[in-house]
Amino acid sequence: MKLFLSLAFGIFFSNLLFAQQNKTEDSIPVTCAHSVLNLDSSDFSSFSIFDTLIPQKNIFFIGEDHTYRRSNTRLQMKFLKYLHNKAGVRTLLFEFGPSIGWMVNQYIQTGDSSFYHSFRNYAFVDFQKFYEQLREYNVTLDSANKINVVGIDMERSLAAATKYLNLLLPVDKDVPAAIQLNVESLRGIGAYLDKYFDEYHKDSLFEKDNTFENHSQYFSSNNTVDIFLEDFKKNDSLYRIYLGKNYEDFKTVVEGINTNKQWEEYQNKNAYQEWVYREQYMFHRFEDLVQKNPGQKYFGSFGRCHTSLNKQSEWCGLYYFQSLLQRINASGNPLLKDKGLSVGTYYPKSASHLNSATHESYYLDQLIAHAADDSIVVYKIFSDTAAANDMKKKFQYVIINKLNPDKESREIEVSAGFNDFDAEKIRFHLDLNYGALSANFYNLNNYITTKLDPSSAAKFNNYLPMVGVGTMWSGDKFAVGFDYRYYMKQSRDLMNSDVLDLDGYSLQLLMGRDLFKSPVFDFIASGGLGYGVLKLQQNIAAQNGAGLFGTALNTTYENRAFNALLQLDARVNIKFISVGFKAGYQFDFSNSEWRNKDLIGNSPATGMTGWFGMLNFSFFRSDVSDKNQTEY
Repeated sequence: MKLFLSLAFGIFFSNLLFAQQNKTEDSIPVTCAHSVLNLDSSDFSSFSIFDTLIPQKNIFFIGEDHTYRRSNTRLQMKFLKYLHNKAGVRTLLFEFGPSIGWMVNQYIQTGDSSFYHSFRNYAFVDFQKFYEQLREYNVTLDSANKINVVGIDMERSLAAATKYLNLLLPVDKDVPAAIQLNVESLRGIGAYLDKYFDEYHKDSLFEKDNTFENHSQYFSSNNTVDIFLEDFKKNDSLYRIYLGKNYEDFKTVVEGINTNKQWEEYQNKNAYQEWVYREQYMFHRFEDLVQKNPGQKYFGSFGRCHTSLNKQSEWCGLYYFQSLLQRINASGNPLLKDKGLSVGTYYPKSASHLNSATHESYYLDQLIAHAADDSIVVYKIFSDTAAANDMKKKFQYVIINKLNPDKESREIEVSAGFNDFDAEKIRFHLDLNYGALSANFYNLNNYITTKLDPSSAAKFNNYLPMVGVGTMWSGDKFAVGFDYRYYMKQSRDLMNSDVLDLDGYSLQLLMGRDLFKSPVFDFIASGGLGYGVLKLQQNIAAQNGAGLFGTALNTTYENRAFNALLQLDARVNIKFISVGFKAGYQFDFSNSEWRNKDLIGNSPATGMTGWFGMLNFSFFRSDVSDKNQTEY
């Protein structure tokens, strides 16, 4: 406890000192053009700050942090409408593979609910709402001005890609015998996907594991697709005949899956090629798209790391890095060269909006201080300081999103890939607990009143009061906790002037799961193992000789416990503070006799089996864990 308090005070005073030091630094006056963006109305006047650069560009990117899906999609929709009206943008780029792009595009063009049913299985809830808004907007446009959606990333969702391939398979057309085995197998996986996701949506209270390998005892989905890919390569000419007009789209997705497998191989080896390979792939996909549609203008919201304007010596933890947009602007293709506009978005209320003490971060500090809370403010980057010049190498505009992160949707309806857990909410709690354990001291109390003192005052209370500290890591699919509990000392004065002191401690390791997917409320069911020690110290009066259990001189006894326990942990999370309770039952399966140095065979059995309950107060931090950097 002393160590905990020391650390807490140390952190507090360090932050206080840091704040005082920052106050002494010179600040950059925010004199650049800026505008508080209005996302809720049909008024586009707050977007007029972009008017001067819009005519010079054909490609418009917003760089975002993917975890802020609700405000990101609202901004994306409003900006798309602005660019559609102001610049004639009619193509929306997705940082998804062509399969999801195609399904969404079919839905917003036709309104066919079967496509909505398909992509809702592979998209966050906020994305689904965004696609509905795209459809509603497209209905208002004539055929020449309708929005089209294109996914230019590799196929990182194998499930979505497999579903799309099934949609492209011909209906009521004979399958060549040489490819019949694999076509039927692909249809089988597609039917399995439909059944799996339909069942998921019927039972959404508890989140299901999204790894299809764990859901079927009869087949491996990944291996099925791998064999199909080999067959497609081997029998390309037969697939061309069988697929007909759908062949090129089908082949594009197959190439996207193969590219993703190569990317995953680099990723599994933790090789730098992983980062370069994906930027190169998206650039070439986009370049092909522009070549086929030379008169089009494009808009997309991508991870911030993909959207820097110039080559960066250090960016997103990478070095000598050429982002997607940098490759576009530096291209020798006149349709691409210097045609990109980039808007970088930062979120100062997130866990970590910037990690480096650079000119860039110093400049951002001034913008963050200038922007009002609960607002989204865009700044046009000026270039009269080193700090601003450093930022201008990355973006022409910067958005400061100071909306409260608690109002953001971080929940996913269902994951997108066979073995992909996508972004998972992680909370870390530092717990302070107070409660009691209902241990059974009947045998010990009977021994004391029989041998030493018949009075009821000599008996120990069966409810052991306890205080504790602990930690809890909880995510959408798991919870891991560690507790230290100290059983507060009870003292009993005996008639023979001896004094008995009883206290102890226990350590618990628990693993479980949060049963509610809510940013405000946690309800964690867990089980675990523990180790505890009860200590009984007999302070023997001078006139008395032997100890309590017949041993001389040594007056300290221990009762060691090995416990199995079940626990329910309920918490309400408010900003960085959490309050709640823990309750459960623990079973002591160890030898319940006392020991001096060795077990004392005639000592009364005293176990730590019983119910327990604790009030819980904790400090917590919520973050997002993803195998990729958040901005990607």
